[in-house]
Amino acid sequence: DDASYVAVLSHEMTHWTSAPRRLDRDLSRYAKDRSERAREELIAELGSAFLCADLGIVPELEPRPDHARYLDSWLKVLGNDK
Repeated sequence: DDASYVAVLSHEMTHWTSAPRRLDRDLSRYAKDRSERAREELIAELGSAFLCADLGIVPELEPRPDHARYLDSWLKVLGNDK
């Protein structure tokens, strides 16, 4: 549906902000280090959740279930990273 499309698009656009000419997040270890990937995916998914809320795609206090599940999956990775 349209809301899901915007949620995925805003997630990918948040990744796009990592470029050196934008926010310059270092993603050199993204493919090799699971905890680094988890951090970047959390950034992207939180960015998507905030953008969707700001655009009125979902009520601010009731996040999309897919946002919550995705965030939870990566938080578990970070939680296991000592």
